[in-house]
Amino acid sequence: MIEPGQEAPDFTLPDQNGDEVTLSGLRGQPVVP
Repeated sequence: MIEPGQEAPDFTLPDQNGDEVTLSGLRGQPVVP
């Protein structure tokens, strides 16, 4: 389990268009849920 303040592990998931998106690829960019 991840503790508060700990960095999340990198992962890859498909977006709504089927393109792969990685957590590390979003680093430093605004992310809107």
